Amino acid sequence: MISGQAGKVANVSITTRQVAMHSLVENAMGRENSVVLNLNDTKSRDFVRETTAALVENAVYLEAVAFSTAAVSAEEVQSERKKVLAKLKNNKAWKSLEVTEAEFTTLLEHKMRAKKFIQFKVDSSAIPISEKEMKDYYESNRIRFDDQPFE
Repeated sequence: MISGQAGKVANVSITTRQVAMHSLVENAMGRENSVVLNLNDTKSRDFVRETTAALVENAVYLEAVAFSTAAVSAEEVQSERKKVLAKLKNNKAWKSLEVTEAEFTTLLEHKMRAKKFIQFKVDSSAIPISEKEMKDYYESNRIRFDDQPFE
């Protein structure tokens, strides 16, 4: 497989090889619907979907860096690295990519920071509802609740 540019986000190009690395690591990290890419068919629906996912992840990572938030420690990366490598150690596709330590560590750190940033955004968008607001809603809509007590 010859690696070519699959996409670009900001000033970062993503190669088909990096898309394959992204997909394999994502699967090893426990993605629910694992994808097995045909690395020779970069036009397939799965490869296009994985390319898009890798580009979005890189965009989220760059946003996290720009906002100086959602950093991951070296210890967190090292811990996840061990888990992922244990799952990939016998994977022929992974071995064929000849991923260097630096590439793997960078990919993992970017993935983890992007995921952490998304969780940060989800958590910060939640609006807490006070006990008084719940009671007021209950009293205003009592007919909807029939004979159900507030508790």
